[in-house]
Amino acid sequence: LQPEQLRLVVIDATWRKSRKMLYINQELQQLPRFALINPPATIYKIRKADSENQLSTLEASCYALQQLEPDKDYSPLINALHQFIDQFASYIPTNLRNHMNIEEL
Repeated sequence: LQPEQLRLVVIDATWRKSRKMLYINQELQQLPRFALINPPATIYKIRKADSENQLSTLEASCYALQQLEPDKDYSPLINALHQFIDQFASYIPTNLRNHMNIEEL
């Protein structure tokens, strides 16, 4: 299929909730799966991931679109996410970062 013939369904939720939604919804389970090929490590340090390969919804969407449409540039969205994370971090007192599992911001 050509990229313009595809529809990308993305579940926007926490990792735990999105996994649960997939497991309890038969219609979602029947959709074909799309695997990302060698995505970079997440830059989204605001939430703690259960595993190294978990990405934010925005990251996963951008990397999927980039994989489907390699001639298009989705880096402005990733750059905007970087800016959001930096701005978010600026509002968190240093002593609270460890408590929130946001050590590396």
